[in-house]
Amino acid sequence: MKECYKFPPNYKQIVKVFPAARGQNIIFTFGDTIYNPSRVRVPPALLAHEEVHSKRQGKNLDIVEQWWQQYLVDKQFRFDEELLAHEAELRWFMDSSLREKRVALNYIARRLSSPMYGSMVSLKKAKSILEPII
Repeated sequence: MKECYKFPPNYKQIVKVFPAARGQNIIFTFGDTIYNPSRVRVPPALLAHEEVHSKRQGKNLDIVEQWWQQYLVDKQFRFDEELLAHEAELRWFMDSSLREKRVALNYIARRLSSPMYGSMVSLKKAKSILEPII
């Protein structure tokens, strides 16, 4: 995946739907590019998450834009896409200690249940969905 330090082409649409996306330390995947305007370090587990989005979006610009349009308006589609990506992120910790897995589970479940994605599920529900992975 490529990385650039700008906002994605659809940033205005994103922040209309998710005002919490404004601010620091947020990255976006658009096609095969990670948009990293805050220049944050992208750890390997988060890269695994973003690679899922990239593969699901594909490389065709029209398909990428369709994916994003659906992501922004269809809560179930968004949840399904984020669940796949968050699961991949958590799997990255499979060879870690149980303590590290638990820390990762808490952090990843907190993000999945956050306003960043529209508070689609509670933290408790996010943990219960992701926990079987560890």
